[in-house]
Amino acid sequence: MNTRLILFGATGDLAKAKILPALQTLGVEPLLYGRKPSELTNYIQGELEEITEKIEEKAITHAYVSLPPQYFEVVLRQLAQLSSVPGIALEKPFGTSYADAEKLAGLIHELALDGKVYLVDHYLGKPALVELLELSSEARQQLYRVDLIDSVEIDAFETNTVVTRGAFYDGVGTIRDFVQNHIMAIASTLLMQQGCEVSSTECRQQVLKHLSYKANSLILGQYQGFKETAGVAPDSRTETYVACEFLYNEILPIHIRVGKALHEARTEVRVKYKDGTKKVITIQSSVNSYEAIINDFLNGGSRFSLSQQEALLCWTITEQLLSARSSITAITYPQGSNPDDMFPSTLSYNS
Repeated sequence: MNTRLILFGATGDLAKAKILPALQTLGVEPLLYGRKPSELTNYIQGELEEITEKIEEKAITHAYVSLPPQYFEVVLRQLAQLSSVPGIALEKPFGTSYADAEKLAGLIHELALDGKVYLVDHYLGKPALVELLELSSEARQQLYRVDLIDSVEIDAFETNTVVTRGAFYDGVGTIRDFVQNHIMAIASTLLMQQGCEVSSTECRQQVLKHLSYKANSLILGQYQGFKETAGVAPDSRTETYVACEFLYNEILPIHIRVGKALHEARTEVRVKYKDGTKKVITIQSSVNSYEAIINDFLNGGSRFSLSQQEALLCWTITEQLLSARSSITAITYPQGSNPDDMFPSTLSYNS
């Protein structure tokens, strides 16, 4: 097939840093679309309501939508009007809440786009998670049977601040930006390894249906200087650090810590077994996971795509955190802090 891809949001940070380099590696020269002026080659500037007339003659086969979710509806409605509707990849997050995600799912059905939409979470293309997917049934049973595991710890630490994305991050926060998607992807991919043999999204769904937030375990933090960032409200209560505990099957504890402006950049999973042994899985990688994601999308796969039901399950769990967040004040921490030293917790990290 002669691939003709259009990338929406071509002037955004994510497109420049990850998506465009991945497309170049894959040998795809995309048509680029955005609302800001740009000197990019093959770039079309215009309002999203003008999509149909501007690209109808381009014979587009695939559309990658790297835009905030509030723009999904107008893009989907315009793409659905094309004489030949392309495959459509939507960058995370799928909506901004459970209700919003449910509305988007209804819109996709209304526009007869079921089977056309690929929901992206680039963490599913991380080499460590791909390796988990490729394990044999025997290896899964030996390593990740729930009755063998005592606890799971997931850390996702970043040294960087929000930099120039203050307005965006102040409206989203760490729970929506990272926990709702990436943490759910890591936890569900790890625990599906106990023997699920159907599609990867159905296996992850089976885990998510049994995952819940442990009441009163939420700790929030906000790094010093966040409120002084351009676009951030001076009285912002938005979290840049989150720690909490989830329970799988109401028994297996999953401790998570996620934060910005910390002492080190590290994303890893620590599995502690009942026999006292441990296994560490390093998630961070220099590999651009968008290469695997986009290659799967362009070739008609769904290996790394969330289903709409999976996205809704992620929001169901996230809403529990968001509800708890409303009554918690974030602890202020200096940039470069080590969570082990800064945040009170009853959780047995690193024990």
